[in-house]
Amino acid sequence: MKLTRDEWLKERRGSIGGSDAAAIMGLSEWSGPYAIWAAKTGQIPEKPDTEAMREGRDLEQYVGSTEKREFSHKTTETER
Repeated sequence: MKLTRDEWLKERRGSIGGSDAAAIMGLSEWSGPYAIWAAKTGQIPEKPDTEAMREGRDLEQYVGSTEKREFSHKTTETER
């Protein structure tokens, strides 16, 4: 079952993804630790959806399955 954008955002607030981890560690040029905290705790509104964001979500399953096949280790899959 595919999640709606609102359902996906709710799920995302409860976990740390790869982009979040980079920002938390100060390695992202687009975000930082405070912005991640503020977003995860609902202190700031969600960013408007962009075409790049939609494409990224559309490619998640493909990237995850390719990574799993190429590197032969367990990955955590979340239905989106």
